[in-house]
Amino acid sequence: MLFASSSVLAHQPVIVGKGTVDVRAPEISRAFYDELNGRARSYFISSDKAFDLYLNLLVPKNTNANGRYSARVYRLVDGRRQLLADVKSDSVKWSEFFEPFGGDTYVKGPEYRRNVPAGRYEIEVYSADNRGKYVLAVGEKESFGPKEIAQVYINVPILKATFFGTSPLTFLATPFGITLIIIVVIAGAVGYIFIRRR
Repeated sequence: MLFASSSVLAHQPVIVGKGTVDVRAPEISRAFYDELNGRARSYFISSDKAFDLYLNLLVPKNTNANGRYSARVYRLVDGRRQLLADVKSDSVKWSEFFEPFGGDTYVKGPEYRRNVPAGRYEIEVYSADNRGKYVLAVGEKESFGPKEIAQVYINVPILKATFFGTSPLTFLATPFGITLIIIVVIAGAVGYIFIRRR
C-alpha cells in the first residue's frame, strides 16, 4: 500500500538549505521548497548525457499567493555562463492548483522544457526583490524508492508547519497519511494477536 500511494505523488519533496543546490538525476521529478532572503538561488545540474530539462515555478497559496518568480537557465562552459532561457514570471497567467496527494494549494507559474546536451547547467531562481517562498519543480519522471518514500514522511509534515503555515497533522488526511494510519492499525492488530496467542 505504501508503494502504491507513492506512485501518485508527482514530485519528491526536497527542503532547500543554505547556499547552492546540486540537482542529481535531473529528469526525476523533484520539488525544491525554498525561501529567498534577498538573493537569487542557484541550482546546478551535471549530466554526462543528453537529457530532458524541465522546470516549473510555483508558490504556496496560503503563505505567498502574490509571489512571482522567474528563472534563468544557463549552460556552463569553461567557467562562463551561456544563457539558454529566461523563464519570465509574467510570461504566463499564474493559476491556482490543488495538489491532492499533499493536500496543498499552489499558484502555478511558468514552465520550461528543452532537450539539452551533456554538460553542466545552472538554474537561477529570482524575483523583483528576491524574497519569499517558492517551489521549483524539476524533472517529469516519477521515481520513488524506499529512501524517497521515507523522505516524504519526514519532509511533508515539516513543510506543512514551516512552508504552508498549517498543522502537520493535516498530513494524516492525505493518501500518504491514510496509508500510514492503516499500516499502524494493521501492525497494532497483528501485535495484539501475537501477544494474545503467546
